Amino acid sequence: MKMQRLAMSEHDEAGMQRLQEQMDGLSQKMEVLSRQMSEKGEAMRKLHEPMEALGKQMQAEGAPMEALGKQMEPLGKQMEAIAKQADAEVSQVIEQALREGKAVPARRVSQ
Repeated sequence: MKMQRLAMSEHDEAGMQRLQEQMDGLSQKMEVLSRQMSEKGEAMRKLHEPMEALGKQMQAEGAPMEALGKQMEPLGKQMEAIAKQADAEVSQVIEQALREGKAVPARRVSQ
Protein backbone atom coordinates (compact mmCIF):
# COMPACT_ATOMS: atom_id res chain seq x y z
CA MET A 1 0.00 0.00 0.00
CA LYS A 2 2.82 2.35 0.88
CA MET A 3 4.46 1.46 -2.41
CA GLN A 4 1.22 2.22 -4.26
CA ARG A 5 0.95 5.64 -2.60
CA LEU A 6 4.55 6.37 -3.45
CA ALA A 7 3.98 5.39 -7.10
CA MET A 8 0.85 7.57 -7.31
CA SER A 9 2.66 10.42 -5.66
CA GLU A 10 5.47 10.22 -8.21
CA HIS A 11 2.89 9.93 -11.02
CA ASP A 12 0.96 12.95 -9.70
CA GLU A 13 4.17 14.90 -9.29
CA ALA A 14 5.25 14.15 -12.86
CA GLY A 15 1.80 15.17 -14.14
CA MET A 16 1.95 18.39 -12.17
CA GLN A 17 5.41 19.08 -13.54
CA ARG A 18 4.14 18.60 -17.13
CA LEU A 19 1.19 20.88 -16.47
CA GLN A 20 3.49 23.52 -15.00
CA GLU A 21 5.76 23.31 -18.06
CA GLN A 22 2.76 23.68 -20.38
CA MET A 23 1.51 26.64 -18.39
CA ASP A 24 4.95 28.26 -18.48
CA GLY A 25 5.08 27.81 -22.26
CA LEU A 26 1.61 29.29 -22.67
CA SER A 27 2.49 32.15 -20.36
CA GLN A 28 5.56 32.98 -22.47
CA LYS A 29 3.47 32.90 -25.65
CA MET A 30 0.88 35.16 -24.02
CA GLU A 31 3.59 37.63 -23.03
CA VAL A 32 4.89 37.76 -26.61
CA LEU A 33 1.37 38.25 -27.99
CA SER A 34 0.60 40.92 -25.40
CA ARG A 35 3.79 42.80 -26.29
CA GLN A 36 3.00 42.54 -30.01
CA MET A 37 -0.55 43.82 -29.46
CA SER A 38 0.79 46.71 -27.41
CA GLU A 39 3.30 47.60 -30.14
CA LYS A 40 0.64 47.40 -32.86
CA GLY A 41 -1.74 49.51 -30.78
CA GLU A 42 0.93 52.17 -30.31
CA ALA A 43 1.74 52.14 -34.04
CA MET A 44 -1.96 52.56 -34.88
CA ARG A 45 -2.25 55.41 -32.39
CA LYS A 46 0.76 57.15 -33.96
CA LEU A 47 -0.75 56.72 -37.44
CA HIS A 48 -4.12 58.00 -36.27
CA GLU A 49 -2.75 61.22 -34.73
CA PRO A 50 -1.80 62.89 -38.05
CA MET A 51 -5.13 61.83 -39.56
CA GLU A 52 -6.99 63.35 -36.64
CA ALA A 53 -4.96 66.57 -36.95
CA LEU A 54 -5.67 66.67 -40.69
CA GLY A 55 -9.39 66.22 -40.02
CA LYS A 56 -9.37 69.14 -37.61
CA GLN A 57 -7.41 71.26 -40.09
CA MET A 58 -9.84 70.44 -42.90
CA GLN A 59 -12.78 71.31 -40.67
CA ALA A 60 -11.19 74.64 -39.74
CA GLU A 61 -10.40 75.44 -43.37
CA GLY A 62 -13.91 74.47 -44.42
CA ALA A 63 -15.49 77.03 -42.09
CA PRO A 64 -14.96 79.97 -44.48
CA MET A 65 -16.47 77.91 -47.30
CA GLU A 66 -19.53 77.31 -45.17
CA ALA A 67 -19.81 81.04 -44.54
CA LEU A 68 -19.55 81.71 -48.29
CA GLY A 69 -22.25 79.13 -48.93
CA LYS A 70 -24.56 80.94 -46.54
CA GLN A 71 -23.83 84.23 -48.32
CA MET A 72 -24.47 82.67 -51.72
CA GLU A 73 -27.87 81.29 -50.76
CA PRO A 74 -29.66 84.67 -50.84
CA LEU A 75 -27.83 85.53 -54.08
CA GLY A 76 -29.13 82.30 -55.62
CA LYS A 77 -32.67 83.18 -54.60
CA GLN A 78 -32.22 86.67 -56.01
CA MET A 79 -30.93 85.24 -59.31
CA GLU A 80 -33.91 82.89 -59.46
CA ALA A 81 -36.33 85.78 -58.99
CA ILE A 82 -34.55 87.82 -61.69
CA ALA A 83 -34.65 84.84 -64.09
CA LYS A 84 -38.42 84.45 -63.54
CA GLN A 85 -38.92 88.15 -64.17
CA ALA A 86 -36.78 87.98 -67.33
CA ASP A 87 -38.77 84.95 -68.57
CA ALA A 88 -42.02 86.84 -67.98
CA GLU A 89 -40.72 89.88 -69.90
CA VAL A 90 -39.54 87.74 -72.82
CA SER A 91 -42.94 86.04 -72.92
CA GLN A 92 -44.65 89.44 -72.99
CA VAL A 93 -42.39 90.65 -75.83
CA ILE A 94 -43.12 87.49 -77.84
CA GLU A 95 -46.87 87.76 -77.24
CA GLN A 96 -46.82 91.43 -78.25
CA ALA A 97 -44.82 90.62 -81.40
CA LEU A 98 -47.37 87.91 -82.27
CA ARG A 99 -50.30 90.30 -81.73
CA GLU A 100 -48.67 93.00 -83.85
CA GLY A 101 -47.84 90.52 -86.62
CA LYS A 102 -44.11 91.02 -86.21
CA ALA A 103 -43.70 87.30 -85.45
CA VAL A 104 -45.44 84.08 -86.34
CA PRO A 105 -45.82 80.99 -84.16
CA ALA A 106 -43.08 78.40 -84.70
CA ARG A 107 -45.61 75.84 -86.01
CA ARG A 108 -46.50 78.13 -88.92
CA VAL A 109 -42.86 78.73 -89.83
CA SER A 110 -42.12 75.03 -90.05
CA GLN A 111 -45.15 74.31 -92.27
